[in-house]
Amino acid sequence: MQWTRNSKGNMVPSVHDPKTGKKIGGGCPGMNPWHDGWKLHRLKGSVLAHFHLRVLSKALAAVRGAVEGAGSDKALGAALEALRAKVGPMASPLATAGLPKAGPDCKGVPHCGLIGKLGCQTAIQPSVVSPLAAVDDSGQAIALSLDNANGAKQHDEAMCRMGHIDHKYSALVAPKHGWASVALKGGLASGALMVCEPPTGWNRDPRIAELSNDKEVAWRLVGTKDGGATLALKNPEPIAITKACYEFRGVKDDAAKALGTEGVALQVRALSDKKAVRFDHVIWHTAR
Repeated sequence: MQWTRNSKGNMVPSVHDPKTGKKIGGGCPGMNPWHDGWKLHRLKGSVLAHFHLRVLSKALAAVRGAVEGAGSDKALGAALEALRAKVGPMASPLATAGLPKAGPDCKGVPHCGLIGKLGCQTAIQPSVVSPLAAVDDSGQAIALSLDNANGAKQHDEAMCRMGHIDHKYSALVAPKHGWASVALKGGLASGALMVCEPPTGWNRDPRIAELSNDKEVAWRLVGTKDGGATLALKNPEPIAITKACYEFRGVKDDAAKALGTEGVALQVRALSDKKAVRFDHVIWHTAR
């Protein structure tokens, strides 16, 4: 799917054949020229491109300085050695600097004050954090999968997918999986715990359960070591109207820490025979 201008100069969505470039369909389901989605995509792309260019320009400046410092009569190996000597001291503080301190707007974001102390598993790849790993109640891994097209216009929506921004991998927990588990490495230092699902847009798939609905989904924390305790959880509440991330509220810190710093798992179960649970992030306050 791509946005083009029609004869009146207005932005309109359309589907084109990737080989011939010929238009083969009109707008994708739920896509409108007045919606800000395409602007948000362009903004994200511009920010990423700008960041990439800044990093690349710094790298090229370092290469140029190293080559000029080595002199034109030096071999390439000498220039590379000079570059390594220059970049080496720069790389160490960058690797240990960590995340920037939270700003004054941090108060409105759940667990923002814990930045740098949170554990995270994500289904989005590639990533710099641990990949999401879920297993069913028999210990078998649940392979990450793509969300299905929504509603009746499945063929149209399949053509309209625009990459990972809209079509993300995630774990799909079906009723047959029983209690599915995600290991929380490092244990829990407090009751700070969140889970996220792929953005669903306006047309949510009726086959996917809502994470906050206690008639469709059950959650609990389990100490997986011998004799580990089980802590039933109240279903998480959406953090914003977008219903992408959900926060488990009311989890007492002492109860969470009592599960231990090792062998703790978040478990989820689909309660409805007609609906499955889909999530792509688990975030928690790690004890180490």
